[in-house]
Amino acid sequence: MSKNNLNNQRNNENASSVPRSWAQPRWQWTVLVTVLALLLIFYIDFEVAQYFNDHRGGVRWVFKKVTTLGDSAWYLAPTALVAGYWGLNLRRGQRVGAGLDWLGRRCAYLFCTVASSALVVNAAKAIFGRARWREFEGEGAYGFYFWQMDSGYQSFPSGHSATIFSVMLTLAYLYPRYTWIFMWIAVIVAFSRVAINAHFPSDVLIGSYIAWVTAWYLKGLFERRRWLTFP
Repeated sequence: MSKNNLNNQRNNENASSVPRSWAQPRWQWTVLVTVLALLLIFYIDFEVAQYFNDHRGGVRWVFKKVTTLGDSAWYLAPTALVAGYWGLNLRRGQRVGAGLDWLGRRCAYLFCTVASSALVVNAAKAIFGRARWREFEGEGAYGFYFWQMDSGYQSFPSGHSATIFSVMLTLAYLYPRYTWIFMWIAVIVAFSRVAINAHFPSDVLIGSYIAWVTAWYLKGLFERRRWLTFP
C-alpha cells in the first residue's frame, strides 16, 4: 500500500469515528439548548445547587482540583507564545520549519477558539448579571440582575466550561479518533463547576454550547483560509 493510500485510510478511520450529526451545531440545537436552559433555570438549578451545598464532603476536594483545568490561563499564554512566534516568522518572510508550522497552526486555532469563546462569555456575564450561589448564601440574592460588573453577579454562563469545551472540541476536530475521550474530559471538568457550587447547571450548559459554536465557526474559517486542514 502506498504512503498516500495509507494516509487516506487513516484519515477515513479518524473521520468515521465521529458522528457527523454531532460535529456541527445547527439551529435546532440552539433551540433545544435554549429550552433546556430555561427549564434548568426555572425548575432545577436551585435544587441542584442546594444539594451540592448540603453535601460538601466526600469527593468534593477532587472536583476542586479538576476544575482548575477550566482556567483559560493554562491555554491562552502558551498557545499565544507559540502561535505568535510562528506568525511573526511568517510575516517576516523567514523560513518556518515543518515542526513549527505544524504546531503554530494548531496553537493559533486553539488560542482563537478559547479567546473568542471567553470574549462572548464575559460579555454575557456582565449583561445577564446572574448571582452566584455564594451571593444567595450571603445576601439571599438569587436570579438575574442584569448589567453587573461584580464577579459575584457573573455566574451565567460558565467561563471554565466554555474554556474546557473550547480546548477539547478543538482537539476533537483535529483528532476525531479520540473525540469521546476529549468529550468525557470536558464533561467532567464542566460538571466540577456545579459540584463545587461555583455555577448552576444552566450556566455550564450555555458556556459549553458557546464553546461548541465558536470552535465550529473557527474551524470553518481556518479551513476556508487554508490555515489548517481537518480530517
